[in-house]
Amino acid sequence: MQVVCLQAGLELELVGADRLGFVGKLTKMLAERGISIRSIHTDIVCSGVSGKQTFKVETHLLVLANLSVEALRKVLGALASEMMLDIAFGER
Repeated sequence: MQVVCLQAGLELELVGADRLGFVGKLTKMLAERGISIRSIHTDIVCSGVSGKQTFKVETHLLVLANLSVEALRKVLGALASEMMLDIAFGER
């Protein structure tokens, strides 16, 4: 049996226009890097004065110790740019 050390958990929030397949892309990208999703919450909210619907994802991630937070930020930043999402991180 192999023991894997995990870093402290990370809180991740992504917000942007609702589009098909976003959660699938996010979970696939995380799984490919060995990142576990401890919890995930999705919501559609009305944003600002325009009243446009905005998709919001809040997750608590468990990251392998060999993956730096900075490397994860870079990968998630690329996904956020591709899908035109705002991203926020917080270490837990």
